[in-house]
Amino acid sequence: MGKYYHIGLENVLSHFIQTTSLTVDCLELRINVDGIPLFHSSNTSLWPILCLVKNVNMQEPFVVGIFCGKHKPENASEFLAQFVSDADNLMRYGLVVGEKKHLKL
Repeated sequence: MGKYYHIGLENVLSHFIQTTSLTVDCLELRINVDGIPLFHSSNTSLWPILCLVKNVNMQEPFVVGIFCGKHKPENASEFLAQFVSDADNLMRYGLVVGEKKHLKL
């Protein structure tokens, strides 16, 4: 058992767009998920869903969602469900920040 917190792909991309001067029409995203042990003396680990925008000058990925537990997430489909839903919505409808539709992923 563990806990999952979903920040949201649209939320982090909206923040990225608001704080960056974009010169591209389409964002190329690299997604990664891997477990990170918290302490040597504990089996508690974090499993973040990370996203990096490849085609802009972005050095570090941002967290889209994160699971914390004593074991890795038991069901990958459940763990990734909100992320997949976010990505599907962005690919279908694009991303609107303020009153401007910035891009379609």
